Amino acid sequence: MSIQKIFDMAKQSLQHNQSAINTSAKNIANMNSDVYKRRQVKISESTLGFSTTNGGIKHADTVRVQNSFIESQLRFEKQDLGRRESDQIIFQQVEDIFGEPSDFGLSNVLSSFWNSWSAIANDPESQAARTEVRSQGQTLVRSFQKLDTDLGDLQRTLRSQFQQKIDDLNRLLTQMGELNRRIIKQPSHDLLDQRDALLNEMAPIMEMDVRENANGTVTIASNGSLLISQSIVNTFSAEATWNSQSSEYTLGLKLGNSQRTVVPKSGALASILDHHNESIKTIRNQLDELAVNIAVRVNGLHQSGYNLDNVTGVNFFADGITGAKNFTLSPDVLNDASLIATASDSDKPGEGAIASAISDLQFAQIIHGDSANQFYNQMVSGVGKQVQEADFLKTSQEKLVLNLKNQRDAISGVSLDEEMTRLIEFEQAYQAAAKVISTVSDITQTIINMV
Repeated sequence: MSIQKIFDMAKQSLQHNQSAINTSAKNIANMNSDVYKRRQVKISESTLGFSTTNGGIKHADTVRVQNSFIESQLRFEKQDLGRRESDQIIFQQVEDIFGEPSDFGLSNVLSSFWNSWSAIANDPESQAARTEVRSQGQTLVRSFQKLDTDLGDLQRTLRSQFQQKIDDLNRLLTQMGELNRRIIKQPSHDLLDQRDALLNEMAPIMEMDVRENANGTVTIASNGSLLISQSIVNTFSAEATWNSQSSEYTLGLKLGNSQRTVVPKSGALASILDHHNESIKTIRNQLDELAVNIAVRVNGLHQSGYNLDNVTGVNFFADGITGAKNFTLSPDVLNDASLIATASDSDKPGEGAIASAISDLQFAQIIHGDSANQFYNQMVSGVGKQVQEADFLKTSQEKLVLNLKNQRDAISGVSLDEEMTRLIEFEQAYQAAAKVISTVSDITQTIINMV
């Protein structure tokens, strides 16, 4: 073997082991990064760079260590976690709005309202008792209206969050399109780390099918709609449609300029859509139904009754109540509590039969075979069960995602002990190659001096 060949082999060994040293140093520097994938240098032939068969290093490759299947599964489970987290937060907000059980909850307010009628039935000629009935009626009105307003505010907040999530998703899709262009132009492991970071950031927002291409770029689709192909990007837009009949908005998701409707099945967007358009709407409808039934049944009895001045045909609640939003006392009762009727006959001004009948409505099956209090308590109980279920599903999904993260980190994560061992190994190999150069140089100089 010629001296020049030995020098070339030693030079290759220096270069490749220096590259390995730099790679281990970079691994250690990024060991706490969630998006960094461990790099590994693979040197052919021997670690020191020499071979007894064909003369040394063939090449040294730096590879990015990862398991594509685990990465894909982790993104998939993060999509479901995004939905579960959103579900838990929204259901908790609904439960907080009802605030049951409490002294100020609608359940207690309903009981106080019925009890005020029971009190006036026992003292039909009392003006103070009539004032108390009106006061409890006003409290009931405010409770219904506040619940409806708070639920409406929650829907408005969800519309704002929906738009924010879409803005975030569009920003990430645009960045991914630009990243695809950069990868096509000059691929690198760092760009692939950025690519995976963007994919992981998108996952909790909406479900996506991701396919990695041979050149490192990704093709992304969702619900059969192509979002990213090479550098081509399609973005989303929110649609809030106003229904004048029901006086409410319906949220929708459109794909770019095509205006194609997309219905997400997972991620935070799916959760927000479902709760805004379905679950909260259902709760508000139930609340409206309860308010209307109370108003109709109370008014039906109150109209047939007489006050102390034998005035009859007066509504306790206003006419035309369609729900909790416009649930209110009649102007007559609101302005004059003496118009509250208690007697069933004009000849019995001191009787309390009507007041007693209204009080007994608390036990009557006035809505779907239940009393008003039973119907409301079932609503609240249903929300409570949904909160518990959302908590359970979120916790279970968090454990699943954590397990997958641990599996990913075991493969792609950086171990300080392992990297330090490799660093020492490559440093020794580097020193050995340097020693070869020094030795050959000394031998060459000795030969020259002998001539």
